[in-house]
Amino acid sequence: IGPRFLPGLNVNCATLPATLVTLGDSAFCDDRAHSLGNLALLGQTQLTHLASGFANHCPGLTNVVLPATLTFVDYGALNRCPLLTSLDIPAGVRRIDLGLLRHSGIVDITLPPALEEFGGVFEDCNALRRIDLGQTQLTRLPAFFARHCHVLTDVVLPAAMAPQHESVVETRQ
Repeated sequence: IGPRFLPGLNVNCATLPATLVTLGDSAFCDDRAHSLGNLALLGQTQLTHLASGFANHCPGLTNVVLPATLTFVDYGALNRCPLLTSLDIPAGVRRIDLGLLRHSGIVDITLPPALEEFGGVFEDCNALRRIDLGQTQLTRLPAFFARHCHVLTDVVLPAAMAPQHESVVETRQ
């Protein structure tokens, strides 16, 4: 599936084939795709990389099922999906780039045990109350990893987490 596959299509649900190995950047990105509510990426796909902007700005998106084979989630993959309230990230994901859940409706998220590296995944997550990093391989957090998450009250850190010397959470008053 190439870049900008969806724009202009009136699609409610997309189930991707088991033979899928790559997705182009912004494959399902479209601020006009108000009808897209469900993206089922079948667990038996060969997809290991979720492309940049994969479903960026899909205001009607409520459900995404990611494949178990996934290891890398690129920049802004699920950015601006305000109705997306839950997401299970597969256990084998080792890297998540910036802006994964920016402006999403996610309330509670647990990051996978294999996670070794991630950017400002939670910036501007206005509904986010809890982040569980407890089972990850992380040894430090990026600066401002939960920037502008106004209702965030609970962050579970891994036991091996190094003490932080810079601010990792910033809120506006």
